[in-house]
Amino acid sequence: MRRGRLGGLSLVGIGTALVLWIVGQLGTPSSGPAPQGTMVQGDGFPKVLIDQTGRRVVLAHKPERIVSVTLATDEILLALVERSRLLAVTYLAVDERISNVPREAAAVPHKIRADAEQIIALQPDLVFVASYVRGEVIKLLQDAGLTVFQFQEYDSVAAIQQNIRLVGQVGGEEARAEALIMEMNTRLQAVTARLVHAKARPRVLYWGAHGYTGGDHTSLQDLIILAGGENLAATHGIVGFATLSREQVLAMNPEVIFTAGDSRETQCGLPEFRLHPALQTVDALRNERPRSAEEGIGIVAVIHDLSMAIRCFRRLVLIHEGTVVGDGPPVDVLSVETISRIFRVQARLYQDQASGTPLLWFPVDKKRLAPRTLME
Repeated sequence: MRRGRLGGLSLVGIGTALVLWIVGQLGTPSSGPAPQGTMVQGDGFPKVLIDQTGRRVVLAHKPERIVSVTLATDEILLALVERSRLLAVTYLAVDERISNVPREAAAVPHKIRADAEQIIALQPDLVFVASYVRGEVIKLLQDAGLTVFQFQEYDSVAAIQQNIRLVGQVGGEEARAEALIMEMNTRLQAVTARLVHAKARPRVLYWGAHGYTGGDHTSLQDLIILAGGENLAATHGIVGFATLSREQVLAMNPEVIFTAGDSRETQCGLPEFRLHPALQTVDALRNERPRSAEEGIGIVAVIHDLSMAIRCFRRLVLIHEGTVVGDGPPVDVLSVETISRIFRVQARLYQDQASGTPLLWFPVDKKRLAPRTLME
C-alpha cells in the first residue's frame, strides 16, 4: 500500500499484529481492567504456576502434551513449540476467516472447544485457557488433576509481548519467545523509520463489527500510534472498548476508517460505511472520486470475503503466504484464474445488471484455502 495515500499512516508493517489484535479482542469487548492471568516462577524445570486465586501448581517437566483453548495461544504456541508437543488447538485455528495459522493448525491432531470433558479425555500435561473461560470449566480441569495456564488479556503491545514471554517460559521455550519478540520489535522499528518524514498524523477510527471501537488502554491504541495515526476513539475520551453510533462517527470526522471481521460480520458493518447517506460527509468517505496522495483520505479493511472485496472496494492488495501477489482494481486482482490458483476454488464472474458491480459465484462444493487480503 502506498504510504502517501493514507497521509503517512503505515499499516503494512504491523498488519499481522493488527489482525491478531482484532481476533483476540473483538470476541470479548470490555471497558474494565484486564484480569490477571497465571504467573510463572522458576528458571528451567520444575516451575511453579500461580493462578488468580493464589493456587500454586508445580510443573515438574517440560510439557509434551499441550492443549490450547484460546486462538491467541494457538498462534503463539505454533510459533514456539514443535508440532509433536501440541495435542490440540481450538477449532478456530483452522478457520481461515479469522486465523493467521490455518495450515499450521491443520497438522495438530485435535481441534477442540472449551469443553472440560473433551479436554480431560486427551490427558494433557498442560492446558492453556483464555481469561474469559468460565470458572466452572477451569475448576473441572483442575479437579481432574490437569495443570492449567490462564492466558492474560492485553491492553498494549508490551502486554502482548509479555504474554509471548510467559507462554515461552511455561513451555520451556524462552529463547524462541525472545526471538519472536525481537522479530516483532524489528518490524515495529521499520514502521517507525518509515514515519520519520510524515508531516501529520491522520485522524484514524477503527469501527468494527456491530459498531465496536477501541480507545485508550487498548492494544489498538498502541498500534494506531505506532502506525503514525491519531486514534480518534481515544481522543474523544473512550477508554477500553465501546460501541459507536453513526452520529458519533460524524462528529469525529475520521480521515481513515478501518474495519475487519468474517463475512457475516462484514455484511452487517462494512456496507454501512459506503452506503449510508449520513456517513458520506466524513472525510474518509466524502465523494466517490479517486483520492490523490496529497489528500491522504481512505478506508482500509482486512477481510476474507472475496465477493465483498470485488464489490465494495476500488483497490485491492492480495497477500498470499506473506507475498503480495496482486495490487490494483479488484476485478483485475481477483480474476477467475487467480482465484483458482491461489484459493484453489472455481469461480465465475458476473456483472449485476442493476448496479453494474461485479459479482462472484462459487460452486457449492468449493474448498477454501484462503490467504489474507488487505483492501482499501
